[in-house]
Amino acid sequence: PMMNTTVFVNDGENVDLVVEYEAYPKPEHRQWIYMNRTSTDKWDDYPKSENESNIRYVNELHLTRLKGTEGGTYTFHVSNSDVNSSVTFNVYVN
Repeated sequence: PMMNTTVFVNDGENVDLVVEYEAYPKPEHRQWIYMNRTSTDKWDDYPKSENESNIRYVNELHLTRLKGTEGGTYTFHVSNSDVNSSVTFNVYVN
């Protein structure tokens, strides 16, 4: 799915990077990478519905009180037994 992956945020603000994705079989590994290193920021991953046949998931990375030095690329990686996929956000802190 296409999404706006360029994010502008003011210094000191919070922002959530949100990814909606479909996975079947269900996702096994999820990871956020910031500038080629594993992100230490808190994230949540949850099914879009509680329906037994749900294949849609949401992942949110919570970036708090961003500093100018914390701009850059944040990449979400997800994989299951069949496929792996990723989406990259470019975050600019003003």
